[in-house]
Amino acid sequence: FLAAFVLGKFMPLFGMLFGAGFSLLYDKLKSRFADPRRVYQRRLVFLLVFGLLHGSLLYFGDITQAYAVAGFVLLRHADSDGARLARATKFWWSVAAVWLLFAIVPLSGAPDTAREIVETIETQSVATATLGYFAQWPLRAELFAWQLQANLIGLPLVIALMLTGALAHRAGWLQDPTAPAWHWARRIGMGIGLPLALVFGTWSVRHADPVANLAMPAWIIVCQAASVVLSFAYAAIVLQSVPRALISRSP
Repeated sequence: FLAAFVLGKFMPLFGMLFGAGFSLLYDKLKSRFADPRRVYQRRLVFLLVFGLLHGSLLYFGDITQAYAVAGFVLLRHADSDGARLARATKFWWSVAAVWLLFAIVPLSGAPDTAREIVETIETQSVATATLGYFAQWPLRAELFAWQLQANLIGLPLVIALMLTGALAHRAGWLQDPTAPAWHWARRIGMGIGLPLALVFGTWSVRHADPVANLAMPAWIIVCQAASVVLSFAYAAIVLQSVPRALISRSP
């Protein structure tokens, strides 16, 4: 259940919310500052520095620095109209799909690499429990370097999701639960995302061993990556199910 319906479904929602929040905030910044881009750039620089420090000094699994980088791409489309933003969103979804195809080969079917990752994580767990902070920092740095590579692989998808969220606000979908876009979100999520999520969930149960689970074949990586569109259906269901009073006011 977790593998099919939860794993990897929060990140798309968060990415789209980041994009929608960006669009909302940028509109407010335009009404208050002569140069709203510079104000938002400062926020992104802070987020980038915070993410790098957090990842290298505290928790290696930080992703906020990737969101900062994606935010700079999003900022390029801050003043785009709905049509241009829609074209940019389609472009980045295409880039994410092509990027995934190129990444499949190095990511798939590598038991030795998977075993090495599991051993590194186990070593990290022991180090965290037994060593002092400075003694365990080199291992933390190694894991953070690995996380940065993983973030790079997922960056085009993050950008596409952020642009989708910004488009949802700019096109008025967030204020209109009856917009045709939500009908398509349900159809894409349930028609494409749900079957692929069930395939991935079933495979995960049958390969519960950590090494076997990390050594995914290429077709499972595709299923897992494409199943993120199930989050579109989640967003549509929530937006169309909550009381109208909660969403009738535009921020």
